[in-house]
Amino acid sequence: MKKLFLIIMLIVPLLASAQWNWLNPQPQGDPINDIAFVSTSNGFAITGGGALMKTIDAGATWTMEGTIASDYLTDLHFTDATHGFACGSQGTFVRTSDGGSTWNVINTTFNGDDFSGLWFLNNTTGFIIADYGVMIKTTDGGDNWTAVSTGSSETFTDIYFPTATTGYVSTEDGYFMKTTDGGATWTEHDTYLAEDFQCVWFTDENTGWMAGDWGAIYKTTNGGTSWASQSVGTHDYFNDICFIDASTGYLCADGTIFKTTNGGTNWIQCHNPNADYIYAIYADAAGNVFAGNERGRLYRSVDAGSNWVDLTTDRMTQAVRLNAIAFFNDQTGVVAGSNGVIFRTEDEGLSWDSVAAGTTQEIFDIELVSSTEALACAGAGRILHTTDAGETWSTLVSGTTNILYSIKKINASFAVACGWAGTVLTSADGGTTWTSISTGFTTGLYDIDFYNSSMGLCVGQSGKIYRSTDGGQTWTSIASGTSMYLKAVCFIDSLHVVVGTNNEGFLYSSDGGLSWSESVTNMTLGISRLYCPSADTVFACGMEGLIAYSTDYGQNWNQMEHHTWWLLGDLTKTTSGKMYAVGYNSAILYRGELQSVGFESRESEPENTLIIYPNPADDFIRIDEDRSHWYNIFDQSGRLVQSGYKSHETIEISSLAPGNYFIQCSDADAVKTGQFIKK
Repeated sequence: MKKLFLIIMLIVPLLASAQWNWLNPQPQGDPINDIAFVSTSNGFAITGGGALMKTIDAGATWTMEGTIASDYLTDLHFTDATHGFACGSQGTFVRTSDGGSTWNVINTTFNGDDFSGLWFLNNTTGFIIADYGVMIKTTDGGDNWTAVSTGSSETFTDIYFPTATTGYVSTEDGYFMKTTDGGATWTEHDTYLAEDFQCVWFTDENTGWMAGDWGAIYKTTNGGTSWASQSVGTHDYFNDICFIDASTGYLCADGTIFKTTNGGTNWIQCHNPNADYIYAIYADAAGNVFAGNERGRLYRSVDAGSNWVDLTTDRMTQAVRLNAIAFFNDQTGVVAGSNGVIFRTEDEGLSWDSVAAGTTQEIFDIELVSSTEALACAGAGRILHTTDAGETWSTLVSGTTNILYSIKKINASFAVACGWAGTVLTSADGGTTWTSISTGFTTGLYDIDFYNSSMGLCVGQSGKIYRSTDGGQTWTSIASGTSMYLKAVCFIDSLHVVVGTNNEGFLYSSDGGLSWSESVTNMTLGISRLYCPSADTVFACGMEGLIAYSTDYGQNWNQMEHHTWWLLGDLTKTTSGKMYAVGYNSAILYRGELQSVGFESRESEPENTLIIYPNPADDFIRIDEDRSHWYNIFDQSGRLVQSGYKSHETIEISSLAPGNYFIQCSDADAVKTGQFIKK
């Protein structure tokens, strides 16, 4: 067991202390891609962050149940109140057989396909669709999948079965697929319409609708033999469709919802909240209608679409691109981003007040100097300065009008900044006055860092790395071995340096930046920021909500739990160990107190360790813990394989393959971890 413990701790040591949660928006801010109800009271929604939302009061309130998949989820389907299925990108498929309390991640073996839709005829037989005419089928509830010969190379977008034998698939380029034998065979049909259809719905085997790009709405009453236009004359991009009966239906598009009460002869706009894409629509006969959009807004109507309420709440302005965050102490912090916005909190992020920045230029970086002082840089060469913990900001003279992407204060007197067109600025008085350096190159520079007042690096476009040994006065080009854009650089010590690329993880140097290679254990996502709060751990954040860390000077990287789909622009750690991350869509994530990770594995504190028995186990494990928890189970590679709500001591593990597993149980107060063997 000691060997097992060390293996698991090497994979996810940080999970032992806390998990990431949404601070803003609430309850979350990822795209809501599908909504399904299993009764008048109980409903679910899935998000682009791989999370599950749930309501038990007919949609009046929604809670975040937890992450059920590590990838983007696109479609959700329940066959009854207990059996549900969801699919997503990179071959993701998850299922529940207990009404959503537990979800198992199943390997479909089609991991190269981004699934767009699924439909189950019953609890065992189902279909999943994807691009390039890909369709797969299961007859055992999703344990095993086989490819279906469709004879098509089109992009499949949606699937719907009005009966157990008749089913339809919408596609782009004006085609659709049809089966009349329960999916045993499929035939491709050409509508002879130059339309990209994104959604399909049938009220019986003959009467149905397809809708899609540029306002396309078409109806058939003869099983697809012919289609009549019902387009409303707009250029809306329709994403989802829902009919209650043959007369009443809803369509959602980019910032608008349409309703018909006469089978589509007329469509009336019934809601137009903004220009954001609405991805999911659900309606029932009682007049309840729900819609979810690309920014995580969940809209509700209880009167068949006449009036609407936004169920998502905000602690700051919506849809801001947050690029930077800094905390002066455990309570007081600032975030900044697009349009020169700065928001400030004095209560750990529970509330945020807008602060005048004196500019409308986008702010890209904040450098914390002390418990009261910080510097920030922005477009048009703006450098901002605060000495009262972010309450007020003044503008400093930078000597440039180029965009400044990065600013660092290396010691009490030496500060640097970099930006567009080879711009490098230095300060010898701690950031009060700045001097523009003639670098001799025009490369756009995204980040800069110095180990001391002499040795530094800056990185930018087309794989460019420049090195200075005289405090930034002169620069030498260093071969990086890549042409990718380099977005971040961080000195861990005088020898070990890490660079983050725009789409392929990290580069690593062990000789002070003179030579570079890819990290041994790398990421396949773009990096936007590197952060080294202590001598033993470096953190990174970036595309698709990536948060990762290294405890061996950047050679190997471990991904922390996935919690959002949005690009994260920055992260920080307070003096007591709390962590925050910010990104697109005004996203602010929070993680409770973290212990220092260290360059060697460290055992969890006893009070944070779960007591699990029997261990090894066959079909069930019992956890000696009274409180209810959301739990996640990871395999040896750190992949999420099962999640759910633990309302009693027993957790079923019969669907897991034999092997070693790590389990994390969390509630609002604490996170506990343990490990077990499945026989």
